[in-house]
Amino acid sequence: MRHIHLVEIEYCKDTIPQNQVVVAQQQHSQLKMQLAGNQVILHTILLCVGGTIYIPHTLYQLTELSRFTKN
Repeated sequence: MRHIHLVEIEYCKDTIPQNQVVVAQQQHSQLKMQLAGNQVILHTILLCVGGTIYIPHTLYQLTELSRFTKN
C-alpha cells in the first residue's frame, strides 16, 4: 500500500473559500477512486485572488504535509 499525496493550489474568492474546497474534493474524487488500494490524501491549499491566505485551510494542509515528510 502506498501513500499518495495530491497537492493542489487553488485560487478562490476572498469571501467564500469553503466553496472551492468542496469543488476540489469533487474534482478529484474520480482520481482517488482510480487509485483505490492506496492511501490517497488530497491537500488543497487556498490562495485568494485578493491576496488573502486563509489560516484554517492553508496552515492545516501544510502541517499535514510536514507530518509525512519527517523521517
